Amino acid sequence: MILLQPSSLQAHPLAPGLLALNETASNQFQGVWKLPKKIAASGQLTPIFPSNCQLHEVKQALAEGTGRSQSFQLRCNNHLVGQSIGVDGMSKRGGGVLLRIKFSDDRIIHQMLNQKNKLFVIPSQQSLYQVTKRYLGLGIEHLIAGIDHLLFVITLALLVGWKKQLFWTITFFTIGHSITLSMTALGSVSLPSFFVESMIALSICWAATDALKVGNKGIIQSRPWLMSGGFGLLHGMGFAGALADIG
Repeated sequence: MILLQPSSLQAHPLAPGLLALNETASNQFQGVWKLPKKIAASGQLTPIFPSNCQLHEVKQALAEGTGRSQSFQLRCNNHLVGQSIGVDGMSKRGGGVLLRIKFSDDRIIHQMLNQKNKLFVIPSQQSLYQVTKRYLGLGIEHLIAGIDHLLFVITLALLVGWKKQLFWTITFFTIGHSITLSMTALGSVSLPSFFVESMIALSICWAATDALKVGNKGIIQSRPWLMSGGFGLLHGMGFAGALADIG
């Protein structure tokens, strides 16, 4: 049982897990606990619920997509607003866990839990700005830590040189990356991860080919800002695919 035992799922350190709660009756929730194969599992991952809540009907964990999923019911004596929910056992290399709560009145709360923020006090509501801001930050974190993105940025540096133009090229790439992640978080974009990862690999090869050209400028060198922004959208979908896999 995932809820009671250490996680042993291995993979990309930035692929997040999911802890989803859907209110079906007053203070009663149908829950889902998902752990992608791409999550770093150096320690135990255990959901932390308020003391006035009890787990019921915890199902056996089943393989689903790129990971394992487990359903359960959570019954609380009081409203969740003002209470703390979190995940214990996360490491620095882990991708964190996305907490998503949907109340019976259609209010939805999102929060990314990680080693620095293991517990989250449930607010009465969240603004679109707050949700978007959190996902933008997550996208930038993924951009910095992802080896594929670092390789691409290094290739861009070889193409445009270490000058002011490089700053704007990387800025447009970061903006494009974050936009795609935000759109996916809001349910506007969803693409198969295999297709996206293949296109990301192709973009790196394309940039490397342009960097090796002597004399004639490639299309990336001719339009670095435009091309890097477009590639940023594509690379953002790589992490967006991980979010889509966890729901």
